[in-house]
Amino acid sequence: MIAATIATERVNFDRTVKKGNEKLKVKGKCRAEVKFNNSDDWIRHYYIDKYCETSCKVVWGAALKNNTKADLKL
Repeated sequence: MIAATIATERVNFDRTVKKGNEKLKVKGKCRAEVKFNNSDDWIRHYYIDKYCETSCKVVWGAALKNNTKADLKL
């Protein structure tokens, strides 16, 4: 899967994540990253709500591994 965020104006996501981690008392090595697959639903909702307050958009694409060339499956 490949994903990208498109922002029409400057958004400081690192600051948003750091402040959110402090507010939610989330601990971890990287204070500027959110691991959604290991997070509770209320943490996910917090960051999604913060993201929705911006004018950013997310684009993504995915490919099935069985349709990918063998040398690209690493």
